[in-house]
Amino acid sequence: MVEYLYDVVKTIAGEDISICAQITDTDGNDITSGCSLLFLDKDFEQISEYDGTYADGVWVFTIPAADTKGMYGRYWYRIKQKNDSLSFAAPLYIGR
Repeated sequence: MVEYLYDVVKTIAGEDISICAQITDTDGNDITSGCSLLFLDKDFEQISEYDGTYADGVWVFTIPAADTKGMYGRYWYRIKQKNDSLSFAAPLYIGR
């Protein structure tokens, strides 16, 4: 189960986490390639990076269930394109 409140994500440990995003450039055009999601620990250190898939105007980034097994509390995620950050770190709450 994944719940969204703006860019805050709440999910369950040990389940796949799929985060969806519409990503556009400054002119409002869809960005269609090169985006990934950084999964960060409580100190903003990178745990892993996941390439997104783009279809029909929406990016989907999936953190596999095995990568969150046994994790609880507040973590962070950030979306980037190639080497450019597209967002500030946003909270990702992992519960039971």
